[in-house]
Amino acid sequence: MNASLTINSGQSKILCLNQTRRINDFLEMSSAAIAFVDKDGTILELTPSFTRIFGYTIKEIPHIDAWWMLAFPDPVYRENRRKQWNADVAKALEHGGKIHNFEGHVCCKDGHYVWFEAHTSFSGNEIFIMLADISRRKQAENKAIDFAHEADTLRRESAWHNLALSTSHSGTWEWLPETEEHLWSPAIWDLFGLDKENQTPSFALWEAIIDTADRLRVTQKIREAVNQSKDFLDEYRITVSGQQRWLYVSGRSIQTDPAHPLRYLGIVMDITERKQAEIALREREEVMSAIVTQAGDAIELTDLETFRFVEFNDASCSLLGYSREEYAQLTVFDIQAELSREEIRTRSGNAISEKELRFETKHRRKDGLLVDAQVSMRFIELRGRRYSVAIWGDIRERKDLEARMNYKAMIVQATPDAMFIHDFMGRFVEVNRQACESVGYTREELLGMACSISKKTSTWLAPSLNGFMSIRERPISCSAAIGAKTPVYSRSKYISDQSCQTGNRYLSQW
Repeated sequence: MNASLTINSGQSKILCLNQTRRINDFLEMSSAAIAFVDKDGTILELTPSFTRIFGYTIKEIPHIDAWWMLAFPDPVYRENRRKQWNADVAKALEHGGKIHNFEGHVCCKDGHYVWFEAHTSFSGNEIFIMLADISRRKQAENKAIDFAHEADTLRRESAWHNLALSTSHSGTWEWLPETEEHLWSPAIWDLFGLDKENQTPSFALWEAIIDTADRLRVTQKIREAVNQSKDFLDEYRITVSGQQRWLYVSGRSIQTDPAHPLRYLGIVMDITERKQAEIALREREEVMSAIVTQAGDAIELTDLETFRFVEFNDASCSLLGYSREEYAQLTVFDIQAELSREEIRTRSGNAISEKELRFETKHRRKDGLLVDAQVSMRFIELRGRRYSVAIWGDIRERKDLEARMNYKAMIVQATPDAMFIHDFMGRFVEVNRQACESVGYTREELLGMACSISKKTSTWLAPSLNGFMSIRERPISCSAAIGAKTPVYSRSKYISDQSCQTGNRYLSQW
């Protein structure tokens, strides 16, 4: 029996040795990094795979504190990881069991980082730690996350692209000229007014819907671009449901490899509203140009830095005797006869934009004669540069008329007879000095006052539409300011003044 026990005991030892050897072989061949640590933090043993993965030996990390410093150089991350580890170990020791698995990244001896997944358990007073390298898995997860982000971004961009195309009334297309293969987006079918279900996209189908006035030009241009592998763009008209539309087409040639066939990617856009606006603007510009060109007054746009005439109408040159070519070489200084260069620059510099200035001045003609001009001017700013817009006209005739009228007024004021000008209702509209003295009123008092004449003069007040009153001198009485009756002789004449708001007038001479 003792012999049997001895044999069994020897067999047990052999079995234990075999198991220990198998465990050691397993630990050495394991791809995971394994460490044995006592409860005080002393590292008892590291497997070869630990050193192979992280590069550290037991001499470099004899204690777990050395591991914290080397594996986690970031102080914030290290402190968070250490606190979590200490809390997990204390809880496991108190309640028994394993520490929950966790993930993290470790700085290896050569400086690169490795993602790991930690598994721990207790065996008596020792802690068994296994760190599995999950770097490839994390890379795959990150790639999956990036791919998901890219896919989400592509979906959003596609949605934005479709929204932009729909909002701008545009569609996309693809064309392989070699195989005549065409791909049209749904929006293009709507733009062309074609039936997607019963028609096949082709160059011939597209060519047929182009307006005959544009068809040859557009198709030739595209064919020439294809022959030279160049991009193209053009505008053309089509008719959909009886309404004419303007479309813009743009194509980009793509050929990444000479062995691959040439293909085109492009866009078609409905530009009907823009073309209609352009046509309306062009018509308006033509009308405005005709108005400006045919205007009797000069109209000029002047650059206030050089004081050259940027734009001007025909009246600007003709009023001063220049040709258009000659006038284009002039500046404001060349035609201004009253103001010096300094005065012109000062006035222009002090002018307020958008405020209108009105003044009279003199311009110098090509032949040297001076022209009286009335100027209306505004200052504007275009693209950061200041300009003046001036409209001026020749007022020499008006000046001559004013001079003659002033001369006649001087004669009327100097005549010894009292002269009254009154309207059809008998209200005085002008009087001379003798008239005021004869009745004792001031000019201001008489203007607007009705004739205060005795009943005997009622016939005298009635107008005669043949141009004169009863042309005879007769005595009448006028009430003077002092209340006395003044005997005078009267003679009246009918005056037609259509330019005056009061209409016809009568000149009376006493």
